[in-house]
Amino acid sequence: MGSSKIISNREIFFLVLMIQQSGLFWLLPYFLVRGNGTAGLGAVLAGILAAICIILIGRYWGRHMPNMGFVTALRQRHAAIGTITGLLFCLWYLLFAVLILYSFVDAAQKQLLPDTPRIVLCAVIALLTGWMSKGGLEALARLNMLCIGSIVLMMTVSIAGTADLFHPEYALPIQIQNTAQMQEAAVHSVFCYSSLLSVFMLYPASADKQTMHKWVLAAVGIGALSLIVWTAYALSVLGQYSLQAVLWIPIHLVRMVEIGALIDQTESLFMVLWMAIVMTIGSMFLWCASEGVHQLVKKQANPYLHWGIALLVFLGMTAIENTMIFLRVEAILAKVMLFFLPVMLGLIAVLAMKRRERE
Repeated sequence: MGSSKIISNREIFFLVLMIQQSGLFWLLPYFLVRGNGTAGLGAVLAGILAAICIILIGRYWGRHMPNMGFVTALRQRHAAIGTITGLLFCLWYLLFAVLILYSFVDAAQKQLLPDTPRIVLCAVIALLTGWMSKGGLEALARLNMLCIGSIVLMMTVSIAGTADLFHPEYALPIQIQNTAQMQEAAVHSVFCYSSLLSVFMLYPASADKQTMHKWVLAAVGIGALSLIVWTAYALSVLGQYSLQAVLWIPIHLVRMVEIGALIDQTESLFMVLWMAIVMTIGSMFLWCASEGVHQLVKKQANPYLHWGIALLVFLGMTAIENTMIFLRVEAILAKVMLFFLPVMLGLIAVLAMKRRERE
């Protein structure tokens, strides 16, 4: 593991914004528009509510355990419930790393490398993210600043290149048409926003823990706004029935952009940008899992432990064989998270309260 220097809340703002893009920008729109079109965007409210709960509990924990790592705090005095909760968090970070990294493997093989075995792509991605996360949180924060620019560039080119296809009436009607799919979209919204559990690993690194929650709230608000605008635009270009059949919306829109002889296949350029973005997000989750396990076993910068976590990410990616399995795994995790999120947040609040009482 790399060093664990204090980073600014401005850097944390961009880290959280990038983490949110793991679900909001890439996968969540697919579930939001199915069956309800523009009305499906209302399901984002469930995720925002979950995000607010995570941030408020994180602030409460940060105030009462300011000098301890997150998992270490949960294991205080070797409380069994704390150890179990810490393991659950590490597992959750690991699963998010597997899902976001596999999303790139799936798209890269379909768009650019159809003859390359998936196990090779998974191995390369696991090695690269293992190396990137080994640099520590501050190195990821610096790289993250560059990736935010990549997202803005991709969205700008996609919008500019498809502006002539924009028809607002494609996004109509706005009323809810399928309540069952609306509920499914709400569950996936909670799941995507649950990636914010990573803020509990960021609190110990915050330069100003008292104001960190404001920066995180701002990042969540901007992320939600970008999701709504981006999805509404995609609906107005593709229409509901076309969009609900598209899994990777950004790549699909980019493919429609023509730059002429300058770039023969526009999506190839943006696949490279996407790789940088996904690698950064995946490395962040891998770092959270590795740092959490280091705390659980009370180890400092153990390379075998870190690369063991990277190996688990590789094995997790290879266990997913195709897009349909990927979606089934995501659907199962979304339902599981609906139960575990309040349980884990409740345990954090109780443990922090007990510490406060002892002090």
